[in-house]
Amino acid sequence: LSTETNLTRGLLGGIILAFTTSSYLYLTNRITGLSGIFCNSIIPTTDNEENTWPLIYVIGLGSSGFIVSIYYPDLFGKSEVTISTSVLLLTGFLCGFGTRLGNGCTSGHGLCGLPRLSPRSLAAVLSFMLTGVISASNRKYILEFIDNIIYIPELKGNSYSLLSAIASITVISTLYNKKYNFSLKNFTNYLATYISAFTFGIGLSIAGMCDNTKIINFLDFLNPNGWDPSLIGVLGAGVFINYFTFNALSKSNQCAPLCNQQSKHSSKLKIGYIKENLIINWKLIVGSALFGFSWGISGLCPGPSAVLAGSNSKLVELFVPAMLSGMVVQDLIFNSKK
Repeated sequence: LSTETNLTRGLLGGIILAFTTSSYLYLTNRITGLSGIFCNSIIPTTDNEENTWPLIYVIGLGSSGFIVSIYYPDLFGKSEVTISTSVLLLTGFLCGFGTRLGNGCTSGHGLCGLPRLSPRSLAAVLSFMLTGVISASNRKYILEFIDNIIYIPELKGNSYSLLSAIASITVISTLYNKKYNFSLKNFTNYLATYISAFTFGIGLSIAGMCDNTKIINFLDFLNPNGWDPSLIGVLGAGVFINYFTFNALSKSNQCAPLCNQQSKHSSKLKIGYIKENLIINWKLIVGSALFGFSWGISGLCPGPSAVLAGSNSKLVELFVPAMLSGMVVQDLIFNSKK
C-alpha cells in the first residue's frame, strides 16, 4: 500500500458528504448530483427556481475552495499541475460530455444513487470505475499518445482558473439567454443551498477528492509506489449513511420544509427496482465510460473542479471551461429538439 494512505480522512470526508446530501434532501427535496447542478447553472430549465439555485450551489463549492486554500491548503495535497494543456482540454471536455450523457457522476450515481439501490446507478458506477481503473493504470502511455497527436502550447504565468470559470459560466449562460430568478422570498432556500454546497466542498477537500494525485493513485492498482485505498472510506461511509437516511425519508409523508412546491420526500426518492431505476441504455454506459476515462487520466470530476476553481488552482484553469463546453455540446446534440 501507498505511504500516503489515510483511511481516517476518507471516512471523515464521507461522513460529511453523507450528512450534507441527506440534510439538503430533507430541506429542499433535491438530490445532490453535481454534474447536473453544474449543467443547470448554465443551461435553462423549465422551472424558474431551478434556474437559480444551481448557480448558488456552484458558488458555494467555489467559496469552500477559496477558504480551504487560505487556511488549510494541505488538504489539496499534491495536486498535479504538470498535465499538458491538450490533456486538460480533452479530459475536461469528455468529463462534461460524459457526465451529462450518462446523467451523473460520482455524486449523483455513487453517493446518492447506490443508497437508493438503483440498478441504473450501479451500472453507471461499474462503468466509470472500470474505465477509470483502466485509464489510470495505463496513464503514462495514454498521456504520451494524446500529447503526440494533439499539440497545444502550454499556458505560462499566473493561474486564472477562478476568472476562467466565471467567464465560462457568464458567456454560456448569456448565449443560452438563461435568466436567473433571484427572489427574496426564496432567501432561506438559497441560504440552505449555499451552506450545503460550502459544507459539501469542505467534505470533498477533507476526503482527498480535490487532490487529483490521490484520485489517480486510488484508481491505479499497479502504481509502483503502492495502491492508495483512502477513497474507499469516502464512498463507503457516504453510501452506508445515506442508505438509512434516504430510506427513512422515502417512507415519510413529510414535505421538504424549504421546497416551494411542497413536494413529499417519498415522491422524489426512487428506491429499488422501479421503472426509473431500471433504465440502463447505451447513453448511461457510454457516458459513464467517457467520464471514467477522463477521471482516470486527470483525477478530476465536476464537484472537485469547482472547489479547485475557487482556490484558483492552475490545474482547472482550462479543465472547467472545457468541461462546461462538453456539457453544452451534449445538450446541443441530444436535447436541441426538445
